[in-house]
Amino acid sequence: MKKLYILIFLLFLINSSFGQNNDLFLKISPKVDANPLVLEAGKYTAWNGVPYNICRLQYYISRITITHDGGLQTPLTGLILLTVPKTLVYTLGNYNIQNVESLEFYIGIDSKINHTDPTVYPAGSPLAPQNPSMNWGWAAGYRFLAIEGYADSGNGLFADKYEFHAIGDELFTKLNVTASSKKDVDGNLIIDLDADYNKLFSTVDLKGGMIVHGTDSPNTTIMSNFKDVFTSASATATHENKPENFIVNYANPTKQASIKYITQTDDIRFELINLFGQQVYGLEHLEKSGEVILPKSIQDGLYIMSFSHANKIKYTNKIILQK
Repeated sequence: MKKLYILIFLLFLINSSFGQNNDLFLKISPKVDANPLVLEAGKYTAWNGVPYNICRLQYYISRITITHDGGLQTPLTGLILLTVPKTLVYTLGNYNIQNVESLEFYIGIDSKINHTDPTVYPAGSPLAPQNPSMNWGWAAGYRFLAIEGYADSGNGLFADKYEFHAIGDELFTKLNVTASSKKDVDGNLIIDLDADYNKLFSTVDLKGGMIVHGTDSPNTTIMSNFKDVFTSASATATHENKPENFIVNYANPTKQASIKYITQTDDIRFELINLFGQQVYGLEHLEKSGEVILPKSIQDGLYIMSFSHANKIKYTNKIILQK
């Protein structure tokens, strides 16, 4: 009988260990080569020496499947993300996942959804009308990728406009990315990826500028180049300094929507992100310590808040607004 109790206890421990769900988040750090991406102000160099900047960068991620815990696969059914450089963390959901091994996902939107009417989706959905628009019309569908900016012809003026909007079902692009996960101080499971957007322009000549919408070249090349964009951040973080202390104080659930913080670095950015992965409120250039007061116009619900500096997350956690 004693052995039976021990066996039951061990089975309980095993089930508790492997049956625990975790809140899962995807962090994408936008970069150009090894430098943080700075929209408009950043100056970068393409593969063939042409200087350029990036003023707009948006793309859809869909059909996400996570391989984890010794080869198990979990599809994140129905989840679609609209990624922008200013949003670093995206909510994936709550799953029985302990250790992430790789990701499979597509850039773009499945043809069954691609030609639907954006106005049928609720406000805040990645598929709802966006500003600037991510939908080209029901016949053509959504822009899978919109990347825009200016190249420099050599006079330092950055006056040659380029604009690539990848549109068309045939550009639906499958990716497989080796990834890993780690838990933050609050027990959330974070998948941390670096995204080197300079790789998008590999073999693409930006000199003189170019505007292409649809499936024509170089949009096919740019979409294919996505295979080289993403890497696991853990593979490149071996020399990264340990982040400074970041203290955040707030009620959860909160009625006052007041978030106090203390850190050691100026120029802090704050984001409040809904469950669709969309930023609903943001502040930039915050001082070392202070208080963030969320507008009363923000609807009640579950959100993800994050504080970051130089495109590096310093603190992230869930917050429930309940006025």
